[in-house]
Amino acid sequence: MDIVEEIKNSRKQTLALGKAFESLESFAEKTNSFSMFGNYGGNHWGVPISPLIPKATMFQMIFKNIVDIDGLILFCLNSMDLEIALNGFERYEDAADNFYITEWELSIILGNPDYLERTVFHNNKVKFIFDKEKRTFTWKRQMI
Repeated sequence: MDIVEEIKNSRKQTLALGKAFESLESFAEKTNSFSMFGNYGGNHWGVPISPLIPKATMFQMIFKNIVDIDGLILFCLNSMDLEIALNGFERYEDAADNFYITEWELSIILGNPDYLERTVFHNNKVKFIFDKEKRTFTWKRQMI
């Protein structure tokens, strides 16, 4: 079973994250996932976004929602600066001011066991697993 079938068969609510807009949206469409951009089918995540809510808080609300509904985060590693994500950020603004919001999202996921447990890392071709001790990503067996 490939990753797309595996995700569809899980019957879990899924959120696709990543930088590569077109491939991310295509993957979201194939897996019936929501995305922050809204996939080609128009499925936005559905979190009401107020200009009064800090962006970091909004992302934390979305990740918490995934935990609460026992959903999955599908995180595409394409075009990511993994070194920056692994080093983390002191503040959300440090990431936003340098166009590293997706790296910030990844750093938050890697630093939270609940989020990490519900995340499937991929590059639109293969799955990856994150080794917490070595702080590296390793290819997993399944092809897309």
